[in-house]
Amino acid sequence: MDLKALSRSRTIRLGQRTNLEVKKEGYLNKRGQRLSMIKHRRYFRLDGTHLTNFKDAADTTPSWDYSLLKCSVEPGENKTDLVIRLPNRVLELSAENEADAREWIDKFTKASNMYIENFYEFGEILGKGQFGVVMGATDIETRERVAIKVLKKKHMDEEDYKYLKREIDIVTKVNHPSVVITREVFETEEQIMIVMEYLGGGMLYDIIADRGTLTEQEASYVMLEILEGVEYLHSLGIVHRDLKPENMLCVRRAMWPWRVKLCDFGLANFVEERTSLMQTQVGTPYFAAPEVVKGLQYDSSVDLWSCGVILYTLLSGMFPFDDQENQANIFKLIVKAQVKFPDAQWSDISTEAKDLVFKLLQKDPTKRLSATSAKQHPWIVSGGPKTKSIIRNDMSMVHMSMRNFKEAAKERPELLRPQASELVESESTANVGAL
Repeated sequence: MDLKALSRSRTIRLGQRTNLEVKKEGYLNKRGQRLSMIKHRRYFRLDGTHLTNFKDAADTTPSWDYSLLKCSVEPGENKTDLVIRLPNRVLELSAENEADAREWIDKFTKASNMYIENFYEFGEILGKGQFGVVMGATDIETRERVAIKVLKKKHMDEEDYKYLKREIDIVTKVNHPSVVITREVFETEEQIMIVMEYLGGGMLYDIIADRGTLTEQEASYVMLEILEGVEYLHSLGIVHRDLKPENMLCVRRAMWPWRVKLCDFGLANFVEERTSLMQTQVGTPYFAAPEVVKGLQYDSSVDLWSCGVILYTLLSGMFPFDDQENQANIFKLIVKAQVKFPDAQWSDISTEAKDLVFKLLQKDPTKRLSATSAKQHPWIVSGGPKTKSIIRNDMSMVHMSMRNFKEAAKERPELLRPQASELVESESTANVGAL
């Protein structure tokens, strides 16, 4: 697949700040390359840094497509003329009138200067991934600190690019205090750069692991922020599909509240109004709902199952469905959905907290709480028990389980693709006797 060709159809710079997109279209007279005295009337369309040329406004297939990034733009001999100097050719154009010529020159000039170094100073590497790095950076104009995800297209195949395009489509639409804000997206033929707000607190689970303790009041507040983010996404028809610790970042860690925000929408998808169901096995096994594991159709309720798993781990430091000795058995445990609350970890946890966990981890998606109803649960509304009793929670078991599963999956990739025949279980045992 030609990812360069795909990139030409996208605006180079997208985001929520004003006057980002450079767009203009209309007719210009173009001087011919061979017969320089003859001018041809052509329809031009500027989208970001990409300039396309059509014989007529009704045409859908361009005669050519050029990137104006770092090109030279200048007025021509006459007041209606303009000249664009590209690396391998010169475009001599003329507009209908002087005002139109000035507007085209202004747009072309902005497009030619729309590379990320004109807007941000890059700093240190914050993290590395399969397709690139996350860099710390500073906004040149406001001096605000940001994080920039720099992704190399040469490392992507068609499926990777599909998920990335989906993420870009989503992050440029969302704006909520419990969701990481994407300021803008830059795209060149070689790479894509996603500029996000900088969250210095790091991952939620790392903060809890470093601290070693948590109160139910704190856990209740954290879950409220998570549920608010999920509720917002669902209101837009977006299902995250991969809620897990790595996708929950905090604004700060030294001062309470930490301000938890959801991020990473590579697996997220829009729910079609006409169907509202999806049927793709994506996500992280420990946080996947039974219907996802079984390859059945599912809807936004899968995110609430993940919230139930997250709350369970916050309160106990363990996964609700785990098998350290046999990772393949994890999927069977998820499908059975028999939630247990061992006394060793749960004896000091309130009945209200267990009730919310239980109602989120319902095997039947129709019986699972929605984000809105979960926010209205007494344990969330009350802010947790007023006793502020300490939960000893070092997260070591959670980290160990996830690490062991990843290592086992490297040796046995089939762990990531459980067969339906292996997941047959007794419906009558699901969610029975949990409390």
